[in-house]
Amino acid sequence: MAEILFQPQEVMMVPRVAFVPSGLLRREHLLVDEPLDSAADLFTRLGELLQAPRGPRAGLIAQRLARRHQRASTALARGIALPHAAVSGLRRPVVAFVRSRRALDFGAADGHPCRDFLTLLVPNPGTAAHLELLAQLRLRLLAHDFAIRLALDQRAEDLWARLGELLPP
Repeated sequence: MAEILFQPQEVMMVPRVAFVPSGLLRREHLLVDEPLDSAADLFTRLGELLQAPRGPRAGLIAQRLARRHQRASTALARGIALPHAAVSGLRRPVVAFVRSRRALDFGAADGHPCRDFLTLLVPNPGTAAHLELLAQLRLRLLAHDFAIRLALDQRAEDLWARLGELLPP
């Protein structure tokens, strides 16, 4: 069972104000129990997962994610990270979710290692709308009740349903 990284007095409602486009996360971009040992492993796996025949290649995606994470940690808190990058060759934003078999030290401010990685790639150059999308995902991921339920979900089907609360299908 997942370790709960929350205090009972922490309460934050999931914001519903800003628009989050539908169709950002596809079922084939959800991975559970991935055998990862480092941030580099994660970025490589995300590159493989998100490359497209007529879009950016795996190596470019991994490089952009790593470069962004080196500037400042993309870990949020509570075992959740939001790796993100602007990548040339993308036509629209794309999202992937990876749950690592074991938690990785991702430099989170709360000191907790991360196991859940919601990744956002946007076309390069990024826009103000992309920054707003990133901000909304961050707020929604850190909402107390959502984060607890996400941590407790173990099966891919349950995670898919939970992520549907965050990202409309």
